[in-house]
Amino acid sequence: MLGSGTLRGQITAMSASPNITGPGLYQRRCRVQDGDVVWLRAVLEAYDGLGYLYGDGSGTVLITTTRERAAELDALLEELGREIPLESLTSDPVCK
Repeated sequence: MLGSGTLRGQITAMSASPNITGPGLYQRRCRVQDGDVVWLRAVLEAYDGLGYLYGDGSGTVLITTTRERAAELDALLEELGREIPLESLTSDPVCK
């Protein structure tokens, strides 16, 4: 059984935004309502490897995908923006 100090340290370590960058990777940062983060993650998972979603509980999510699938991710985010509020926090907005 983990002691509370150990668990607390793991949670703190996970709350820092991951540095998921590199050649061939594409990122979108969007703000969504807290209740929509889990739904958005489930939608992305249904698209088999389309993107990795990281959320820190602030309503801001970072979605990382490959350059090859970037257009597909952008199209999906644009479509989902018609269903839930998505605010783009990146320079070339797709989330609306």
